[in-house]
Amino acid sequence: PAAPVPGHMSVDEIRNASLGDIIGTAAQDTQLQLIKTALTKYFKDMPLMDQRAMLAAGTRFCVHGEGVSQGAKLGAILKGAGPVMQKMLQGLDPSMFAGNPDFQLALGDMKDKLAPISQDVIQAYLFDVVKNSNGQIKGIVVDKALGAASVAQALKCTITYANGTTKDAVVKILRPDAAMRAQREKRVFEDAAREVGNGMELTFQGQFAGIMEELDLRKEAENVKIGNRVYHHENRKDYSKPALTESYGSFSNVHSMKMVDGIEPSINVMVLEQVQGNTLENYLRDVGQLSRETADIDTLDKLYDDVKGKYEALVNLAYMWTNEGLFAEGFYHGDIHKGNIMTSYSWDMTEEMKANDPGKGITLIDFGNASKLNKAERANVIQVVAGTATRDAGLFAKGFRELLSADSRAKFDAAGNDLKEQLAAIFEKGTLQDTAARMSAALKLMQREYQIEVPGPIHNFLESQRRLQVAMDETLSTLDAIEVKRENMGGVPTEYKPGSMMKCITDVVKQHLYTAMKSIGAGKAKDCYQKIKGELEAPEALPANAIRV
Repeated sequence: PAAPVPGHMSVDEIRNASLGDIIGTAAQDTQLQLIKTALTKYFKDMPLMDQRAMLAAGTRFCVHGEGVSQGAKLGAILKGAGPVMQKMLQGLDPSMFAGNPDFQLALGDMKDKLAPISQDVIQAYLFDVVKNSNGQIKGIVVDKALGAASVAQALKCTITYANGTTKDAVVKILRPDAAMRAQREKRVFEDAAREVGNGMELTFQGQFAGIMEELDLRKEAENVKIGNRVYHHENRKDYSKPALTESYGSFSNVHSMKMVDGIEPSINVMVLEQVQGNTLENYLRDVGQLSRETADIDTLDKLYDDVKGKYEALVNLAYMWTNEGLFAEGFYHGDIHKGNIMTSYSWDMTEEMKANDPGKGITLIDFGNASKLNKAERANVIQVVAGTATRDAGLFAKGFRELLSADSRAKFDAAGNDLKEQLAAIFEKGTLQDTAARMSAALKLMQREYQIEVPGPIHNFLESQRRLQVAMDETLSTLDAIEVKRENMGGVPTEYKPGSMMKCITDVVKQHLYTAMKSIGAGKAKDCYQKIKGELEAPEALPANAIRV
């Protein structure tokens, strides 16, 4: 049930409240309320064909017998929902549903375990690829289905060329009804957003636009090409500078998926180079299980070194992601969760195998959700991020206002000094480690009390950062668990000091201090850098209960 939403908070009330109190509970979260409100309308307001699709999924994915939980039934039905509902559900934190593991599992399945596209449709699309190859391709054979998600399905295929050579590839095919279903869902979510209020109408408009962009694989193909350029160390001289490699090592452990040369993408089909290995999600699950089961210290040592290597690659990715998004091209992968990072099971490889492993380190896949900030947006996002990290409410407000729509900007201005004083009270709280909580508290307060939307560039950037942070946290947690078991079995303790997302951001700002000066002013840029650097170098000053960024 929806929890009571806090009313207007005075400056004194904010000063006496914790950041968690200002943010509110999960039940008070406006995004969750949007999804919950849409769910109450969804089935009855969708057309008959979509109702049938949901009931068919309920039958396909769940045995409706005695003892089957409501979570399992609902999860199965929602696997037949449209791409908008499924994308919204995928964005939720699964830990919120820890009390209902069946529904939690169904949410995870929506990433790649949905109903497959019919074989007739797949063969028709593959025939088009062959026909449009100007005689270069003789045929394409499907070897294995890799996963079916809300908007597309991936297939491992063998391409046979006219000259007799073959190539392993991954073919991604868009669901033929995805765009039409999304348009039918739009009205349901718009009605729900109006009912929820709190600026959710404009927030949803931005989310919907992003989903629709994913429904044209030509756009994703262009993102793949950009991603392969910006997330490849050899294309950026900055990543080879001694000052940087001294702290981060070689950036050669980060890779990005590639298009197959000579095959042009269409709206519905794109052909990609095959990436070796498995997802980071599966890797961490398997490593965790093996580390718990083994009683061999040598195996634990190998697992530790391997997971440490993956974490270091994630830290390098965090640096590249921040650098490219804020200062270089403004481009960033918008959905870096564990299922969109590929890696190899390297712990049982010989040194020769590791040296020849094309998937060593990590490889980014799935660029359907990627964004590119223009120069003005980058400057404003820098102000928002720097202001939040250094507790400068004025700097935050300056960048935030410029990112708002005309309607929300008018509301922001009308709030005047009341809002400025509330933001200042929020920004007095916490340390560097509470940056994310400060940002969330400010955004929630503006949504609740002034109906101000979360601007698209802020929402997308923060969501992307959060997902990458989760991948880093869970990898580090796996590493910590292995280290504890190693020490309990008499292993020599390590003195590993892992990097962090905030250190990456600080180093990026340092590298681009001149650009930051132009965005926020020389004095502000230097002040922000010194504040962040000072807190990072004094971890003992952080309270034990600091909220992780």
